[in-house]
Amino acid sequence: MHHLIVEYSRNLAGFPEAQVLAELTQAVSARPEIANEADLKARCAVANSNVIGTAQAPRAFVSARLRLLAGRMPAAMLDLLPHA
Repeated sequence: MHHLIVEYSRNLAGFPEAQVLAELTQAVSARPEIANEADLKARCAVANSNVIGTAQAPRAFVSARLRLLAGRMPAAMLDLLPHA
């Protein structure tokens, strides 16, 4: 089972969870490394408490992690990483 986890800070009022999950799930499922789209579980998690740096001004973040099922060839996993 593959897991896609999107975490974001609580102060992002109106964060479009459903849209983000739908678009990311579609993009990841379209990859040939994902043999069955039903093997991908996607979810959002809100960070209720976080600190970013030392400034007093409110800051926010969004982070996404993709966990691939063990047993994937290293080349297949590397191909899914963003290319700089």
